[in-house]
Amino acid sequence: MRGIVNRLGVIAAFAAGATLLSFNGYGQEPAQPDAQTAQPGIPGGGAPDAKPEPIKKEKTWSDYITPDLKGFVYYKLDATDGKDLANEFGVGRAYVGAKIKPADHFLLRLTLDAKARVTTAKGKSGTETVEVKDDEGNVIGTAEVPTTEVENTEGAYDVYLKYAYIEAYDVGVKGLTFRLGQAGFLGINEVEDYWTYRLQGPILLDAEKYMSSADLGLSIGYNSPDGLVKLHATVVNGEGYGRSETGKSKDGQLALFFRPGAKQSGFLHSLVIGAHATYGKYDLDKGADRRLRAGGLLGMADAKYCLFTEAYYVQDPTSERVKEEKKIIGVDSPLTQRTDELTSGLLAAVYGWLDFGLFASAVDGLRLVGRYDYVDPNLDFSSDQRQRFVAGVGYVFNKYVQILADGQFTVYGGKAGYDQDKAAYLQPTTEKLALLQMEAKY
Repeated sequence: MRGIVNRLGVIAAFAAGATLLSFNGYGQEPAQPDAQTAQPGIPGGGAPDAKPEPIKKEKTWSDYITPDLKGFVYYKLDATDGKDLANEFGVGRAYVGAKIKPADHFLLRLTLDAKARVTTAKGKSGTETVEVKDDEGNVIGTAEVPTTEVENTEGAYDVYLKYAYIEAYDVGVKGLTFRLGQAGFLGINEVEDYWTYRLQGPILLDAEKYMSSADLGLSIGYNSPDGLVKLHATVVNGEGYGRSETGKSKDGQLALFFRPGAKQSGFLHSLVIGAHATYGKYDLDKGADRRLRAGGLLGMADAKYCLFTEAYYVQDPTSERVKEEKKIIGVDSPLTQRTDELTSGLLAAVYGWLDFGLFASAVDGLRLVGRYDYVDPNLDFSSDQRQRFVAGVGYVFNKYVQILADGQFTVYGGKAGYDQDKAAYLQPTTEKLALLQMEAKY
């Protein structure tokens, strides 16, 4: 009986102690001070919505100036027939510049472009024998074609002003921009951003000298904040950078890129649709005078993969296109035999790469890369097309450095070149290159 009484006494004492603690506020949520009794600066003090003053960070030069640096270096082995495995190390391109923010909503960009100087004829000449074909493709004999030793300009570079413009952005409407000066064109720059392998070579329109990646003029653009739409309109000289204006006419350019799945996830998020057109004149003294490029793009572009195709219809005065074709193929173009005032052509390309990091993080950055170009400079002329095949393996070390080991084969059509002396077409050729390329940027 005494044991039961002792236990009841302990329980009663415990209950009394708990009650006393509860009256003193222990085990309960702390009372919130009201606005009249609150004391700022101590826990629970100040008005209920009071916030600490943000610490103001003092701005440095990096808040106003962003370096704009990029370079491509390569090793090239030429396995084309007759080249005797000629090989070289070289610098494909070097860009040096900066983006400067002199004030809110304003940006100034200046970028220099250095590229290897084109070799010039110098010294003694020799000859090589090539097959000559008639207009039907039949071999009618051989011809001795001059081969000229060229000046060794290794280490010599030409420097151009690539970008020099001032931009006003988010003017009244977020995403609205105005640019004045020498700037890029959305129709070129956007495709390069999807492709990401400028180190391998320019995209199709730029590589085939139908458009330049920068030009002098005025542009108005809108990039929607949600990423759905990019729309740019420009008026430019039309000559491209590194060239002065040759006439009074200007080119009009319009580009639209649409990402319908920008707010979605998965493959739909990567879908991209694009279209752009350029129209202008060369200001020729006589004859047809028109510069036209019209086409579009369809595909997918994401952080781990890219696959898209683009196609364009192009038109130029024949006399002007002949000049550009000779720069590309190295000999007189079959177009020299055409009497048409206008030359219409067709260009198409497929670009793609796949990052194996999509499947396993251990191989993130390892990529399979491929590209195909098709060029028909004159739709009314048979067998003068050329095709370019590129296949390789790349690795992305980080956002600053990547490498690419690839093979490049360019197949020239049966009438790729013309021998003026023999009045006949030269033998078709295939250029075979093996390359190791690296890009570094900051």
